[in-house]
Amino acid sequence: MTGKTDPEDDATQRSEKADRGEPSESTSPRKEKVLHTRIPAALDQALKGFARSMRVPVSNLVRVLLEDAVEVAHRATDKVAEAAERATERVAGTPGASDEKKTEPLAGVFGYQPLTLGVEASCARCGRALDVGEEAFLGLRDAPGPRVFVCPTCLPKPKRKESTP
Repeated sequence: MTGKTDPEDDATQRSEKADRGEPSESTSPRKEKVLHTRIPAALDQALKGFARSMRVPVSNLVRVLLEDAVEVAHRATDKVAEAAERATERVAGTPGASDEKKTEPLAGVFGYQPLTLGVEASCARCGRALDVGEEAFLGLRDAPGPRVFVCPTCLPKPKRKESTP
């Protein structure tokens, strides 16, 4: 042995010490950590090719990809949490609110848009099954609410004004 050490072994030892919470041998503390992982050869080649095309080092590319993935995961988690909170508030907000929606699924609908169904659905008023390709009407609301369809039979008819002689 010549007494020389492999730089990769040194980096691994420093990283392992940091993972165990042991102080670093260097005088200036690093804010960044080294992450070692095994990846399939195909992924390695894809990362190298992408990094080459972007003219950036593979390590920078991987760092950016990981940061973006974590950010996307946080945003998705936040949106799910917000949606769950809104749903909880709607259900718990007013006594009998859930009962009201069950008895009147068209509450809050201000109009109907004719359409040809692209999915199977059911009429919100009579419960009849509505097939793909069938004519139906989408209930439009100002406030968020469940999507509702009505069949042509259940579509509200205009009120006729009585003529005065």
